[in-house]
Amino acid sequence: MVVSDEFVGQNPIQRWERVSPSWTALKAAAIISVTSAELLAMDRLILWDALQDGNPLFDRGVRREAAARFRRKKEAGEIVPIEGGWRVAEPPSRLSPGPSPPIAAGPLSQGSRVHRRVFTLVHGPGV
Repeated sequence: MVVSDEFVGQNPIQRWERVSPSWTALKAAAIISVTSAELLAMDRLILWDALQDGNPLFDRGVRREAAARFRRKKEAGEIVPIEGGWRVAEPPSRLSPGPSPPIAAGPLSQGSRVHRRVFTLVHGPGV
């Protein structure tokens, strides 16, 4: 992953064209190019993977800040790593009055009201 604010206004192909000449290794690589704001927004699963398992080679502080935000989300139970993906809890909508009705059967709801919807996002080849 390459984080640079010089990518602002560039599409993914333009970003790849800018970064790929620097990758001289014989092995194939998926180069992820994002801006600081995109990394801090953490709105792509691949960024969660990078923050979870990545090893920074150089960081001016934005990765450290994103990793701290990501860690806080995991500690709060908003993002939970699971086998092959992530489990994500969505807080109740601010527009809906009162608690949300049950949306799931089984251990999550236990017959009571569920106050958070939970989604499992699985990623991998072709997803």
